[in-house]
Amino acid sequence: MHPKPLRVRLGFLSAKFIKGHWSLAKTSTKGTVAYYCGIGAESLVARHYQALGYVICDVRWRTRGCEIDLILRHDDTFVFVEVKAAKTWDAAKLRYSLAQQHLQIEAASQYLGKDE
Repeated sequence: MHPKPLRVRLGFLSAKFIKGHWSLAKTSTKGTVAYYCGIGAESLVARHYQALGYVICDVRWRTRGCEIDLILRHDDTFVFVEVKAAKTWDAAKLRYSLAQQHLQIEAASQYLGKDE
């Protein structure tokens, strides 16, 4: 019986230890780039709201089936934000499905009732 290969992520390279030797192979960067693009977009949106006087309550708040990117508060108003990085507003809207909207409404309701 052979042990399973050991895999280690090194930036955009994948290293495998197979039969006593390390081998490097390029992996897809699309997911990694999308992740960091999303992080950057969320940071930009958060700074925009902070400049307008909003307080950041939570970032990437999760429930069992949903994540809310930013939860903000201004006076007695909570704002729940889904950030979509896209070239145009229309492209971003198309990626925000009705099903996702319903999940986030449920998650927002859970967030507001979490201290009860």
